[in-house]
Amino acid sequence: MIGSWGPCPAGPAVCPGDIWSVNGCGSDGVVDINDLLAVIGAWGACGEAPDAFPGGLNDCFNVYCAGLSGTEWQECLEKCFAAFCEARPAECD
Repeated sequence: MIGSWGPCPAGPAVCPGDIWSVNGCGSDGVVDINDLLAVIGAWGACGEAPDAFPGGLNDCFNVYCAGLSGTEWQECLEKCFAAFCEARPAECD
């Protein structure tokens, strides 16, 4: 995935790193933080609870977006918060 970071080549080329779907309706044509978070979110033994990622909003700061800065950091936090709130909406009211 990291080796294919960035825009996918024009079709009909395959872009296996682009696994994140937009509203469940296909990929967004870019290998980016969305795809990485999808992989991290699915990490673990089969049958693991689907809301296992992230464990809390602090994980966004201390684990998934640590080491980033500027716009990359802000985008990472937004995506991480969105993933957390999608998995645990009651904790994001």
